[in-house]
Amino acid sequence: RPGRGVEALLAPPVLLAMIGLLPWPGEMPTAFEATRLNDEGRVISVRFELPRIAWPTPGGPPRSIPGRMQVEIDDLAAGPRRIRLMDASGEVVVESELDRLESVETRGRPPGDWPVLPHRVRVVRGNGDEISVSLDAPLAGGEVSARLFDLDVLRSRHPEAIVEEVGVTTPAPGGDS
Repeated sequence: RPGRGVEALLAPPVLLAMIGLLPWPGEMPTAFEATRLNDEGRVISVRFELPRIAWPTPGGPPRSIPGRMQVEIDDLAAGPRRIRLMDASGEVVVESELDRLESVETRGRPPGDWPVLPHRVRVVRGNGDEISVSLDAPLAGGEVSARLFDLDVLRSRHPEAIVEEVGVTTPAPGGDS
């Protein structure tokens, strides 16, 4: 059950990192280990650490998230299954499990070359707070439905969700907004 207030929030870049949607480094990580081999001795499962999580910013230096990230990949063709963000002492701050890995239509690529992305992500903070994120399969040429951002529709689809309106002000009737 999620906590309340500011301490329960995850910064958007941290959430994107936990879903596996930040750019991966171009070079091989130093802390890299094969965790499973197939019958022919080929690596099929790996774990590695990224000492720093950074992402590019338009026209400026890259930004980074404090801590290091541990990534587990159970099937090299499918991408990450578990991601952990750890602090300097090695304590897990946030952990995610990525599920329902499916290919996503990508313009200009044949279906066999579409990337595999998670469509369900369970994120657990070190204090036990948990959130689940479900991602619908986007279409490369499609439009994003406005219903995805309609609070009344979301409330009707998820009646058990707790929604707290923080920092929302409603103009007085007849007043300027």
